[in-house]
Amino acid sequence: MGINTSLVMTVLGEDRPGLVEKLSCVIAEHQGNWLSSHLSSMAGYFGGMVHVLVPNAQVEPLISALRDLEPAGLTVSVKTGVAEKTHGTPKQAELQVMGNDRPGIISSISQAIATHGINVEELRTEYTSAPMSGTEMFKARARLFLPPSVSAQDLRHELEKIASDLMVDIDLE
Repeated sequence: MGINTSLVMTVLGEDRPGLVEKLSCVIAEHQGNWLSSHLSSMAGYFGGMVHVLVPNAQVEPLISALRDLEPAGLTVSVKTGVAEKTHGTPKQAELQVMGNDRPGIISSISQAIATHGINVEELRTEYTSAPMSGTEMFKARARLFLPPSVSAQDLRHELEKIASDLMVDIDLE
């Protein structure tokens, strides 16, 4: 059995039926194993990230075939996966943010997170209307990996200050 290469792809195209099928067929034709993905439709576009494992001999042919999807309206960018570096065992935390929508919410929160060297493993945000009032609401959910040197309590304290300034609810578990 040959050696495999880990590839991470970003995918973007105008949303329409069949995009996942086109992408998955090209990957399968090159003996790729679709490991994980985050794909969604947003503002008329379909996009996200896909992680695949492919035999070394198939890397270049796969990348070439993925470029051939561009005339069909699907742009794919490919990077070789890298091993994650860890310094001690990180602690996982879940962050939830909810409040009236306004510019700067993610910017303020991400600055506090980055200052502590915290890695954002996953971030999902949405913009909705409150059921009763119709007020524009912003919601975010993030999975964070805190380095061993950072306490969840210290992060919670800093985020509570930001929540007060932004007038949003922040919950860190």
